[in-house]
Amino acid sequence: MTIKVLVVDDDDRWKDILKDTLSNKGVDLIFASTIQEVSAILEDNKDLDIIVLSACAPGTIPATYTLAMEIREAFKGPMIASCSHLVYRENLIKIGCNYECEKYLLAQTILDIAHGKI
Repeated sequence: MTIKVLVVDDDDRWKDILKDTLSNKGVDLIFASTIQEVSAILEDNKDLDIIVLSACAPGTIPATYTLAMEIREAFKGPMIASCSHLVYRENLIKIGCNYECEKYLLAQTILDIAHGKI
């Protein structure tokens, strides 16, 4: 079983870590670095299983709150708030994400959701 995951994050280090950690684990990762890229990806990928949002993509201030609300209107699957700042993750949970984790736990959180462990 392969799961399709959209990761909205502009940090290339974390993208590489996710790729390395989840390769050969049945996870198809699609990355968006900007809010503008997300619309096209969502349009072309109606079969997403999980969406991951960093609060600050792009940049260092929360920029994805409105995006999270818009995605939640149409996407009913799991959404993960993944950010270093707890308050940003909590805000994304209030807006529509189902799960939250720090970035270093993201790969495991994706696998746990995919396998029904959480």
